[in-house]
Amino acid sequence: MEYVLKKSNDSDVERISNYELYNILKYANNASDNEKREIEDYVKKNVLKEIKDYQNIIIDGNIVGSILIIDDEGKISIDELFIEEKHRNKGIGRTVVKDIINNYDEVYIWVYKKNLNAIDLYEKIGFIKIDETENRVHMKWTKS
Repeated sequence: MEYVLKKSNDSDVERISNYELYNILKYANNASDNEKREIEDYVKKNVLKEIKDYQNIIIDGNIVGSILIIDDEGKISIDELFIEEKHRNKGIGRTVVKDIINNYDEVYIWVYKKNLNAIDLYEKIGFIKIDETENRVHMKWTKS
């Protein structure tokens, strides 16, 4: 499967905000209505602020997802990875993550505990759990 990563722009803000909100509200579904409103406000502001750091995942000219990779003084984190529902379970996320980790010695990611498919995927790729909160697991991949 061939894909291209293309920098996102302002026209992608709504789509990426919707991806992020969908995942947060799906996997952190015990939030109160007030917390959900705060999350929505935060996501919209944060995505707008970081939109130029997101990259769209494009296959055959169509956007099938987006990814946000953060380089914090050499500490690489896959901060967000979204694959549109109709394109899931086709190996796209796995391929993108494997291509990214091949460029670094260590990569980190946070995953919602309820997102068992994602946790399973990352463990199969070689990520290990290093920490956790009430709702999320922090994972690390190290080049061997």
